[in-house]
Amino acid sequence: MSEPRPHAPSTWRVIWLIGKLSWMRLTNRWVRRRGAKPGERGATARKPTAGRLVIVFASVLFALQAVAGSTVLIQRLAVTAEQRAEPERVVLNESSWWLIAGVPEAEREQRFEQLVRNETLPIIDTTESEQRRLLLWRTFRARGLDGFRESRLPAVPLWPSRQIWYSDGDPLALLRPLALVALLLALAQSLQHVAGSDDDLSRVSASLEWLFTFPVPGRALFLARACSALFTGQLVWPLLFPFYAVAFVCSGCGLASVPLAVGAAAYQALLSGGLRVLLETALRRYLSLLWVARVQAALLSLSVVAMLGSIATAYSRHVGWTFDWTLHLPIWAFLLPPVLPLWLTVGGPCAAAAAAGALAFAALWLALCVWTAERMVRAGITSGGGPQSARRGALEPEARGHRLWGGVAYKELCAIFRDARLRAQTFVTPVLVFGMQFWLNPQLLGDITGGPRHVATAAFAVASFTLATGACTSLAMEGASLWMLYTAPQRLESLLFQKLRVWICVAYLFAGVVLALAWWRAPHLILPSLPYVALTLLGIFLYAVIALGIGSLGTDPLEPEPRRRVSVGSVYLFMLLSSLFAYSIYAPSLWTKLVQLVLSALLAFALWQKLRDHLPYLLDPTEAPPPQIGVSDGIIAALGFFVLQGVFAFWFNDSGPEGRTLLLAFVSAGVCVTSFALFALYRSGVPRVLRAVGLVRASEARQGRWLQLGLGLGAGLGAGAVALAYGLLLHRVSWLRDWAERESTVLPDFDSGSVPGWFVALGVFAAPLFEEFIFRGILYRGLRRSVDARRAVLASALVFALVHPVVAAPPVFVMALLAAAAYERTGWLVTPIAAHMSYNAIVLGSAYLF
Repeated sequence: MSEPRPHAPSTWRVIWLIGKLSWMRLTNRWVRRRGAKPGERGATARKPTAGRLVIVFASVLFALQAVAGSTVLIQRLAVTAEQRAEPERVVLNESSWWLIAGVPEAEREQRFEQLVRNETLPIIDTTESEQRRLLLWRTFRARGLDGFRESRLPAVPLWPSRQIWYSDGDPLALLRPLALVALLLALAQSLQHVAGSDDDLSRVSASLEWLFTFPVPGRALFLARACSALFTGQLVWPLLFPFYAVAFVCSGCGLASVPLAVGAAAYQALLSGGLRVLLETALRRYLSLLWVARVQAALLSLSVVAMLGSIATAYSRHVGWTFDWTLHLPIWAFLLPPVLPLWLTVGGPCAAAAAAGALAFAALWLALCVWTAERMVRAGITSGGGPQSARRGALEPEARGHRLWGGVAYKELCAIFRDARLRAQTFVTPVLVFGMQFWLNPQLLGDITGGPRHVATAAFAVASFTLATGACTSLAMEGASLWMLYTAPQRLESLLFQKLRVWICVAYLFAGVVLALAWWRAPHLILPSLPYVALTLLGIFLYAVIALGIGSLGTDPLEPEPRRRVSVGSVYLFMLLSSLFAYSIYAPSLWTKLVQLVLSALLAFALWQKLRDHLPYLLDPTEAPPPQIGVSDGIIAALGFFVLQGVFAFWFNDSGPEGRTLLLAFVSAGVCVTSFALFALYRSGVPRVLRAVGLVRASEARQGRWLQLGLGLGAGLGAGAVALAYGLLLHRVSWLRDWAERESTVLPDFDSGSVPGWFVALGVFAAPLFEEFIFRGILYRGLRRSVDARRAVLASALVFALVHPVVAAPPVFVMALLAAAAYERTGWLVTPIAAHMSYNAIVLGSAYLF
């Protein structure tokens, strides 16, 4: 490789080709390209678009969040610098200043006392509320209103602007603290590009071997690989570019802010690209493969620490410590290569010198990295066996498959402790993530121990983070050995649940550590937090199943790059769903907690059902499971039905009386959900859609139409009799009557026991039609596909009762039981609709009796 072959492409041509290849590989994961014509190529793995859309959406949100965070950071640093410039007076924002200055002098002290007691006056550099009160009172009593000054900076910046930049007297006032954030961001981006890349450093990738077949010098290949970081750097454009753009806009660079930010981000990308070339070559050259994997795991953990440090600094309300720390640093500390782009905010000769210095350093750095890498591989490159090398122990006489932790569970446990990267991801990363939060925000532990619900929520949050990084990737960790699980004499989903046992224990371990720390800090919270802890432990188990389902469904085992096997959108989706479970911990009603638990269990069951359908086709690049109605279809239809009711209620709010609005919203939502569900099932290929949901009567039914209709009416009359007895009991027993009155505040208040016509149309006609289609036609059909009739009837009735008010739940549950049982017998949706109609008619008619 030392001498180019005849007619070899130039170095710049190689850089262009490899950069174009990197860009095409990146966009190929997000953009669906034109399909090949018949005969052009064979079948390849499916590329679903949903994951790419989620990734694009998450990247946009990440970039917008980076803009907002950078703006807030600069505003807080500017306010702190303003306060430091005039320490003899307390700087208040505009609203706080006029709360004091806008009242008469005679009432000023009383108003000030009220504002201090309510902690309404925010000031800078005070972390404790008691310190804030003392400083405010001491200043007010000593100097009165003269001890305060209104800030010249906007209080709540909505967008980066020149107004939030502060540089009076010292052009480096904001450069010093921003340099710390820039250094942490650059370090996180560089280490993430090196250690968090798609390829394991402990093996020479096939792409690198293929590159070395090019008839060009090795230095051209290494230089092209370093420059490809402009396209493959995961944090360059979603994080570094917004940070620099906000800094340049706020410092007054104007229209040049965007091109300057592009140059600064590209500069950081080239530095990280050179570092990757240098490290991946040196580590493979001088260390064993096992130690290479360990070093990569350590670098990945350091990148997480740097990232969290920069984010915590940006979003911390108390940034005065950055000034105190950076003021003691010598000037050469701000001339480090990652900080040079920030000197453009100063302007003048300093900015020009910094730009020239950055260009010179980037060129020298790339030259040094490329020259060193070329020297190390002048004798050629070799491939290693991978990081999973270990000595084999003696065969145990007792088979591990008969033990609780034997078989696949034992294999998963060994993989965690054997693979350095997986071990760091499982145990080190969560400790660093939350440890950094506690270190940068000492008040966080006090906030967690502020109540029993906070303790349980913190434990669930840590456990969910562990499941997101572990259980979601459980199937992807099998890699190329996944086919071996198909040879085991067990169903693949049962083997996956054996793997899940390990991650459940890991999640419980971290949750237990959080609980122990919180209870050690606040022993008086042990007993009050036990009910919420029990709810949390149950939620961890349910969301472990959800993590396994979402992660497995988002896994493409045919993807050659290990880091790309799991869709990032799947991990984001799990984190979003797990964050919603905190609502059940804080919900004051036991009924709401039960509803959340049942819905979570239903979601876990739906994902398990979908996973069972999907697993036999994992290794087939062209075939997919046969389309069938699933529980997930019923969940989506029910959720869409309730959401659309709110949307249409807001839309029809001004179109007439309240009753008409509710009726129009209910019917419109029902028509939309029914139409869309039928169309979606038809498009997915479900055979005989109308018959599958029960809208068309089976021709081979043993009962006649009138007998099936009579069966539904009989079920409704029986449920109505139960509802009448239940209503009589509520009105005869005083404490039940008081409970019903408290819980029935959400129901319409009918005058003189009369029921308006709109409510009759809603309850007797509209509700049975649409609710039975959703809960019996789709949800019950999905349940029935995986469980027997008794369990499906019970589960569908329970879910139907839970979406109703707690007062009406017992008789509604009985009606749903009878309606589902009748539907199981006839298979015709008219039967449960008749049961529902007759039941609602009896319940509404009872308004004249009670």
